Amino acid sequence: NMQICGIDPSMNSTGKCVMELDDTTFAIKSMKFYGYNSVNSRCLNGDNVILTSVGSKYLKDNMFNRQNIAYEIIAKDMDVVKYVAFEGYAFGASKTNSIFQIGEFVGGMKKMFYDMGKGIIVYPPSVIKRFATGSGSADKTQMSAMFKEEYPHLYPSLFDSFPQNESPHSDLCDAFWIAEALRNHIIYETLGAKALSDNMVALLEYKSNKKIIS
Repeated sequence: NMQICGIDPSMNSTGKCVMELDDTTFAIKSMKFYGYNSVNSRCLNGDNVILTSVGSKYLKDNMFNRQNIAYEIIAKDMDVVKYVAFEGYAFGASKTNSIFQIGEFVGGMKKMFYDMGKGIIVYPPSVIKRFATGSGSADKTQMSAMFKEEYPHLYPSLFDSFPQNESPHSDLCDAFWIAEALRNHIIYETLGAKALSDNMVALLEYKSNKKIIS
């Protein structure tokens, strides 16, 4: 079965969703969530949710050590994953220095998967938000709520034990939507528009006149 992955990357709390798909219909057969966080009480190890604690010292460590720690966690169980989708950068970030740091951190993660032979896809944040909620300016609360509301059979019960709409809960929900956008993108490209609802086709074919999105 094909496996794909969605990643909501950040330096301190990356979320990852790995989907196993039917080879013919691309229906979801199973999902597993991974991530890391510096807050011990927000980390757990369940059947389909594995969150690793990196400890509070991680936040003060140098960039290279943080990359080594984070990349090892995010590389777990990726052997047979074919495509990895990332959420692109939010261009509204205010601190220039932090933008460079995030770019360096996430760029290294993308290269790691590229070197592992994965196909890399990047979706702008507004595209993922529109895909999940219909609005390109949706917040984390709306993204999480739509996952639970639209896909209750896929929403892990362990998610209810997290503080809602904060890291790592929000990162894992975003990772789901990134993977789900990729899954529908694959259906659209492979099986054609007829295999999807009219609403889904409209979302996938949406074009904006804003240059930042194009």
